[in-house]
Amino acid sequence: MFGFAATVLVIAMPLRTIGAIQWLKSGGSNMCGGADNDDNAKAYFAPCTSATDTIAEFVSVDSSSLFVACDLNTYSTNANELINLSTVESSVPCTLLQSDQTIDGQPQCGYGYASSSRFLGDGVRGGVVSTAFYLATGTGGCTTPVNSFYARDSFLSSCSTTADYCIGFGSGSTCSNRSFTNSQIKFSAFLKLHGTSMTGGAASFGGNCGSGKTPSHMVGRLTFSTANLGTNGKITFNGNDNTDISNVGAATEIDSMKIHFGTAGVLDYTWPKSFNYGNGTAKTGEDTLMIRATAGGDNVVNVDYIIPVGLIDQQNEFVVYDPTITLGSD
Repeated sequence: MFGFAATVLVIAMPLRTIGAIQWLKSGGSNMCGGADNDDNAKAYFAPCTSATDTIAEFVSVDSSSLFVACDLNTYSTNANELINLSTVESSVPCTLLQSDQTIDGQPQCGYGYASSSRFLGDGVRGGVVSTAFYLATGTGGCTTPVNSFYARDSFLSSCSTTADYCIGFGSGSTCSNRSFTNSQIKFSAFLKLHGTSMTGGAASFGGNCGSGKTPSHMVGRLTFSTANLGTNGKITFNGNDNTDISNVGAATEIDSMKIHFGTAGVLDYTWPKSFNYGNGTAKTGEDTLMIRATAGGDNVVNVDYIIPVGLIDQQNEFVVYDPTITLGSD
């Protein structure tokens, strides 16, 4: 299994610290992932030739935002159409360092990973959110049907045990193996509801929800900072280098994204439309989601993954979403 426990930093293979960022290089391509001990909500990605080089151009990704939305047409611009599940100040973040990870029976598979975990919301609409990326550092790829996350027993419980959650494809409880090359970065987002109901207290969602609409979707937000992409760096969508955040449209679904760096190269993101859901630790089904992009202010691009809230509206229900990053070209 991949050990996607809720961690802050992975150290494996050649490594260089840039400020507080520590970098890990892919075993099969010129691509690096990094993490920051001082900010465990973010991950960092960059084209690179070595983890020991100075990496001046990179993108950072913050994954600490979660919403419940009432109207997908207007939630991104109308605060009455959503409720923001804020980080719980008393929450104890999970931290764990891992290095030189392997999978039994797969000698070619070596990997490192970094992740963060925190509680958002409250005892009604609230749960644990974890994100993780792994980077294969071995001579070949890895095969697994599951990732491992911290499985906190209740709202605001401490970091104690981990449990496996299915990332494999298939209907119902089917959990097939998935294979990943050493030229990919895998990124996972995980949410488990510990409150009583994600849609509980619907009247408190604001004017429009309170006047007849009901909460319909959960929205997880990944915030990409473009501040360190370099001169003329940009993010484009859906295979068109002329479609950036200024003209993609808030209601446009995206299935791919390119991060263009000033001189370092390009990273390609693939946003699949399927995700897994279940109860406890058991997968019970697979469904589709929507991916949208919106502007978030200066040097910020938001990517929202939008899931029907009915699939995560009971205590102990969970969802897992798993996109991919590869080295691209202009």
